Amino acid sequence: DSFWSGELNELAAIPIDPQITLMSDNDYTKIYRINLATVDNRRVYGFLSVPDGNGPFPAILVLPPFGNGPGVASMSEYLAERGGALTMSISIHNVEADETDPNGYEPNDPTDKDALYYKLAALAAVRSIDYIFTRNDFDGESLGVIGNSQGGGLAMITAGLDSRVKLLVTSIAALCEHTGFKYGRASGFPYYANLAHLNGQGPIVVQATKYIDAVHFAKRFDGPTLNLIGYEDIVCPPATSYAAINQMKGTQVLVHNVNQGHNNSTEYF
Repeated sequence: DSFWSGELNELAAIPIDPQITLMSDNDYTKIYRINLATVDNRRVYGFLSVPDGNGPFPAILVLPPFGNGPGVASMSEYLAERGGALTMSISIHNVEADETDPNGYEPNDPTDKDALYYKLAALAAVRSIDYIFTRNDFDGESLGVIGNSQGGGLAMITAGLDSRVKLLVTSIAALCEHTGFKYGRASGFPYYANLAHLNGQGPIVVQATKYIDAVHFAKRFDGPTLNLIGYEDIVCPPATSYAAINQMKGTQVLVHNVNQGHNNSTEYF
Protein backbone atom coordinates (compact mmCIF):
# COMPACT_ATOMS: atom_id res chain seq x y z
CA ASP A 1 0.00 0.00 0.00
CA SER A 2 2.83 2.40 0.80
CA PHE A 3 4.52 1.66 -2.52
CA TRP A 4 1.38 2.23 -4.56
CA SER A 5 0.40 5.36 -2.63
CA GLY A 6 3.71 6.86 -3.66
CA GLU A 7 3.18 5.89 -7.30
CA LEU A 8 -0.33 7.35 -7.35
CA ASN A 9 0.87 10.57 -5.75
CA GLU A 10 3.52 10.91 -8.47
CA LEU A 11 0.87 10.38 -11.14
CA ALA A 12 -1.52 12.88 -9.56
CA ALA A 13 1.15 15.59 -9.75
CA ILE A 14 1.26 15.30 -13.56
CA PRO A 15 -1.39 17.27 -15.52
CA ILE A 16 -3.65 14.97 -17.58
CA ASP A 17 -3.10 17.06 -20.74
CA PRO A 18 -5.72 15.28 -22.90
CA GLN A 19 -5.16 15.34 -26.66
CA ILE A 20 -8.35 14.38 -28.52
CA THR A 21 -9.05 14.05 -32.25
CA LEU A 22 -12.40 13.12 -33.79
CA MET A 23 -12.10 10.00 -35.97
CA SER A 24 -15.70 9.23 -36.95
CA ASP A 25 -19.25 10.39 -36.26
CA ASN A 26 -22.47 8.56 -37.07
CA ASP A 27 -26.06 8.51 -35.80
CA TYR A 28 -25.07 6.42 -32.77
CA THR A 29 -21.49 7.14 -31.73
CA LYS A 30 -18.63 9.57 -31.96
CA ILE A 31 -15.19 7.95 -31.87
CA TYR A 32 -12.08 9.87 -30.87
CA ARG A 33 -8.39 9.14 -30.86
CA ILE A 34 -7.05 10.16 -27.45
CA ASN A 35 -3.79 10.36 -25.52
CA LEU A 36 -3.00 11.50 -21.99
CA ALA A 37 0.14 12.39 -20.05
CA THR A 38 1.44 9.89 -17.49
CA VAL A 39 4.66 9.13 -15.58
CA ASP A 40 8.18 8.95 -17.02
CA ASN A 41 7.30 11.39 -19.82
CA ARG A 42 5.05 8.75 -21.38
CA ARG A 43 1.58 9.04 -22.88
CA VAL A 44 -1.48 6.80 -22.59
CA TYR A 45 -2.89 6.12 -26.08
CA GLY A 46 -6.29 4.78 -27.02
CA PHE A 47 -9.77 5.39 -28.35
CA LEU A 48 -12.84 6.98 -26.81
CA SER A 49 -16.35 6.07 -27.99
CA VAL A 50 -19.16 8.43 -26.93
CA PRO A 51 -22.84 7.46 -27.35
CA ASP A 52 -25.19 9.79 -29.15
CA GLY A 53 -26.99 12.12 -26.74
CA ASN A 54 -26.12 14.44 -23.91
CA GLY A 55 -25.74 11.93 -21.09
CA PRO A 56 -24.80 11.70 -18.39
CA PHE A 57 -23.51 8.23 -19.24
CA PRO A 58 -21.88 5.40 -17.29
CA ALA A 59 -18.33 4.61 -18.39
CA ILE A 60 -16.30 1.52 -19.22
CA LEU A 61 -12.52 1.29 -19.37
CA VAL A 62 -11.32 -1.57 -21.60
CA LEU A 63 -7.82 -2.88 -20.85
CA PRO A 64 -5.83 -4.66 -23.56
CA PRO A 65 -4.74 -8.26 -24.09
CA PHE A 66 -1.04 -8.99 -24.61
CA GLY A 67 0.71 -7.48 -27.60
CA ASN A 68 2.55 -4.38 -28.74
CA GLY A 69 1.05 -4.05 -32.22
CA PRO A 70 -2.07 -2.47 -33.69
CA GLY A 71 -5.39 -3.96 -32.67
CA VAL A 72 -4.83 -4.68 -28.99
CA ALA A 73 -6.86 -1.55 -28.22
CA SER A 74 -10.08 -1.46 -30.21
CA MET A 75 -12.55 1.34 -30.74
CA SER A 76 -15.21 -0.65 -28.80
CA GLU A 77 -18.07 1.32 -30.34
CA TYR A 78 -20.45 -1.59 -29.69
CA LEU A 79 -20.21 -0.91 -25.94
CA ALA A 80 -21.13 2.71 -26.54
CA GLU A 81 -23.93 1.91 -29.00
CA ARG A 82 -25.47 -1.12 -27.27
CA GLY A 83 -24.59 -0.33 -23.67
CA GLY A 84 -24.99 3.42 -23.78
CA ALA A 85 -21.65 3.89 -22.03
CA LEU A 86 -18.69 6.14 -22.56
CA THR A 87 -16.05 3.61 -23.55
CA MET A 88 -12.33 4.18 -23.38
CA SER A 89 -10.05 1.46 -24.75
CA ILE A 90 -6.33 1.92 -24.15
CA SER A 91 -3.01 0.47 -25.14
CA ILE A 92 -0.25 0.19 -22.52
CA HIS A 93 2.51 1.25 -24.91
CA ASN A 94 4.07 4.58 -25.74
CA VAL A 95 2.79 4.93 -29.32
CA GLU A 96 -0.59 5.44 -30.95
CA ALA A 97 -2.89 2.49 -30.34
CA ASP A 98 -2.98 1.52 -34.02
CA GLU A 99 0.82 1.44 -34.33
CA THR A 100 3.51 -1.05 -33.27
CA ASP A 101 5.75 -0.04 -30.37
CA PRO A 102 9.26 -1.40 -31.04
CA ASN A 103 10.00 -0.87 -27.35
CA GLY A 104 6.83 -2.52 -26.09
CA TYR A 105 7.23 -4.10 -22.64
CA GLU A 106 10.57 -2.38 -22.16
CA PRO A 107 12.14 -1.44 -19.84
CA ASN A 108 11.11 -4.32 -17.61
CA ASP A 109 13.24 -5.65 -14.74
CA PRO A 110 11.36 -8.27 -12.69
CA THR A 111 13.97 -8.08 -9.94
CA ASP A 112 13.03 -4.48 -9.12
CA LYS A 113 9.49 -3.39 -8.19
CA ASP A 114 10.26 0.13 -9.45
CA ALA A 115 11.23 -1.13 -12.91
CA LEU A 116 8.29 -3.42 -13.71
CA TYR A 117 6.54 -2.63 -16.98
CA TYR A 118 3.15 -3.56 -15.58
CA LYS A 119 3.53 -0.83 -13.00
CA LEU A 120 3.42 1.62 -15.91
CA ALA A 121 0.40 -0.23 -17.32
CA ALA A 122 -1.52 0.06 -14.04
CA LEU A 123 -0.76 3.78 -13.84
CA ALA A 124 -1.95 4.18 -17.44
CA ALA A 125 -5.29 2.69 -16.40
CA VAL A 126 -5.59 5.04 -13.42
CA ARG A 127 -4.71 8.01 -15.61
CA SER A 128 -7.52 7.00 -17.98
CA ILE A 129 -9.94 6.99 -15.05
CA ASP A 130 -8.67 10.43 -14.05
CA TYR A 131 -9.64 11.65 -17.49
CA ILE A 132 -13.07 9.99 -17.51
CA PHE A 133 -13.91 11.78 -14.26
CA THR A 134 -13.23 15.16 -15.88
CA ARG A 135 -15.93 14.67 -18.52
CA ASN A 136 -19.25 16.47 -18.13
CA ASP A 137 -21.07 13.65 -19.95
CA PHE A 138 -19.94 11.03 -17.40
CA ASP A 139 -22.40 10.39 -14.57
CA GLY A 140 -19.63 10.68 -11.99
CA GLU A 141 -20.22 7.29 -10.40
CA SER A 142 -20.89 4.29 -12.67
CA LEU A 143 -17.45 3.13 -13.82
CA GLY A 144 -16.57 -0.43 -14.85
CA VAL A 145 -13.23 -1.92 -15.93
CA ILE A 146 -13.10 -4.94 -18.23
CA GLY A 147 -10.48 -7.00 -20.02
CA ASN A 148 -9.43 -10.41 -21.22
CA SER A 149 -6.12 -12.23 -20.72
CA GLN A 150 -3.54 -9.54 -19.88
CA GLY A 151 -6.43 -7.07 -19.83
CA GLY A 152 -8.28 -9.22 -17.30
CA GLY A 153 -5.35 -9.17 -14.93
CA LEU A 154 -4.90 -5.44 -15.41
CA ALA A 155 -8.62 -4.92 -14.76
CA MET A 156 -8.26 -6.73 -11.43
CA ILE A 157 -5.23 -4.64 -10.54
CA THR A 158 -7.00 -1.42 -11.49
CA ALA A 159 -10.15 -2.29 -9.55
CA GLY A 160 -8.11 -2.93 -6.41
CA LEU A 161 -5.93 0.12 -6.91
CA ASP A 162 -8.60 2.73 -7.63
CA SER A 163 -11.71 3.00 -5.43
CA ARG A 164 -13.57 4.82 -8.22
CA VAL A 165 -14.07 1.48 -10.00
CA LYS A 166 -17.54 0.08 -9.22
CA LEU A 167 -17.74 -2.97 -11.52
CA LEU A 168 -15.17 -5.55 -12.68
CA VAL A 169 -15.42 -7.97 -15.63
CA THR A 170 -12.58 -10.34 -16.55
CA SER A 171 -12.05 -13.25 -18.90
CA ILE A 172 -9.17 -15.79 -18.86
CA ALA A 173 -7.20 -13.38 -16.66
CA ALA A 174 -3.41 -13.18 -16.67
CA LEU A 175 -1.13 -11.60 -14.06
CA CYS A 176 -2.49 -13.79 -11.24
CA GLU A 177 -0.46 -15.83 -8.73
CA HIS A 178 3.07 -15.06 -9.91
CA THR A 179 4.51 -17.08 -7.02
CA GLY A 180 2.72 -20.36 -7.84
CA PHE A 181 5.83 -22.06 -9.22
CA LYS A 182 7.64 -21.51 -5.92
CA TYR A 183 5.06 -23.70 -4.19
CA GLY A 184 4.77 -26.37 -6.87
CA ARG A 185 1.63 -24.90 -8.43
CA ALA A 186 0.82 -23.10 -11.66
CA SER A 187 1.99 -19.53 -12.09
CA GLY A 188 0.10 -16.94 -14.06
CA PHE A 189 1.29 -15.36 -17.27
CA PRO A 190 3.99 -14.01 -17.78
CA TYR A 191 5.51 -16.74 -15.58
CA TYR A 192 7.96 -14.56 -13.69
CA ALA A 193 8.83 -17.14 -11.02
CA ASN A 194 9.27 -19.96 -13.54
CA LEU A 195 11.77 -17.99 -15.59
CA ALA A 196 13.55 -16.65 -12.51
CA HIS A 197 14.05 -20.20 -11.21
CA LEU A 198 15.97 -21.04 -14.38
CA ASN A 199 18.41 -18.16 -13.99
CA GLY A 200 18.80 -18.33 -10.21
CA GLN A 201 16.90 -15.13 -9.42
CA GLY A 202 13.83 -16.78 -7.92
CA PRO A 203 13.65 -15.15 -4.45
CA ILE A 204 14.27 -11.59 -5.60
CA VAL A 205 11.80 -11.88 -8.49
CA VAL A 206 9.12 -13.36 -6.25
CA GLN A 207 9.55 -10.42 -3.90
CA ALA A 208 9.42 -7.75 -6.62
CA THR A 209 6.53 -9.12 -8.68
CA LYS A 210 4.18 -9.29 -5.69
CA TYR A 211 3.59 -5.60 -6.35
CA ILE A 212 1.85 -6.36 -9.66
CA ASP A 213 0.11 -9.63 -8.74
CA ALA A 214 -3.65 -9.39 -9.27
CA VAL A 215 -4.22 -11.64 -6.24
CA HIS A 216 -3.28 -8.82 -3.90
CA PHE A 217 -5.47 -6.27 -5.68
CA ALA A 218 -8.51 -8.55 -5.96
CA LYS A 219 -8.88 -8.64 -2.17
CA ARG A 220 -9.13 -4.82 -2.15
CA PHE A 221 -12.15 -4.69 -4.48
CA ASP A 222 -15.58 -5.23 -2.94
CA GLY A 223 -17.84 -4.39 -5.89
CA PRO A 224 -19.73 -6.81 -8.15
CA THR A 225 -17.71 -8.96 -10.54
CA LEU A 226 -18.18 -11.19 -13.57
CA ASN A 227 -15.27 -13.56 -14.16
CA LEU A 228 -14.93 -16.17 -16.90
CA ILE A 229 -12.50 -19.10 -16.79
CA GLY A 230 -11.50 -21.70 -19.41
CA TYR A 231 -10.62 -25.05 -17.85
CA GLU A 232 -8.35 -25.98 -20.78
CA ASP A 233 -6.47 -22.67 -20.72
CA ILE A 234 -2.74 -23.46 -20.77
CA VAL A 235 -1.67 -19.80 -21.14
CA CYS A 236 -3.45 -18.51 -18.03
CA PRO A 237 -4.13 -21.69 -16.02
CA PRO A 238 -7.53 -21.54 -14.31
CA ALA A 239 -5.97 -22.23 -10.91
CA THR A 240 -4.15 -18.91 -11.12
CA SER A 241 -7.35 -17.01 -11.89
CA TYR A 242 -9.06 -18.78 -8.99
CA ALA A 243 -6.31 -17.59 -6.66
CA ALA A 244 -7.39 -14.00 -7.37
CA ILE A 245 -11.14 -14.59 -7.69
CA ASN A 246 -11.26 -16.35 -4.31
CA GLN A 247 -10.04 -13.11 -2.71
CA MET A 248 -12.90 -10.97 -4.02
CA LYS A 249 -15.43 -9.82 -1.44
CA GLY A 250 -18.33 -8.51 -3.53
CA THR A 251 -21.19 -10.19 -5.36
CA GLN A 252 -19.76 -12.58 -7.94
CA VAL A 253 -20.84 -14.34 -11.08
CA LEU A 254 -18.27 -16.94 -12.16
CA VAL A 255 -18.65 -18.64 -15.55
CA HIS A 256 -17.00 -22.06 -15.84
CA ASN A 257 -16.19 -23.03 -19.43
CA VAL A 258 -15.07 -26.64 -19.11
CA ASN A 259 -13.91 -27.16 -22.72
CA GLN A 260 -12.47 -23.69 -23.34
CA GLY A 261 -8.82 -22.85 -23.83
CA HIS A 262 -7.25 -19.40 -23.97
CA ASN A 263 -10.02 -17.70 -25.86
CA ASN A 264 -13.08 -15.69 -24.91
CA SER A 265 -16.48 -17.34 -24.58
CA THR A 266 -19.64 -15.81 -25.99
CA GLU A 267 -20.67 -14.75 -22.47
CA TYR A 268 -17.79 -12.26 -22.38
CA PHE A 269 -19.06 -10.49 -25.48
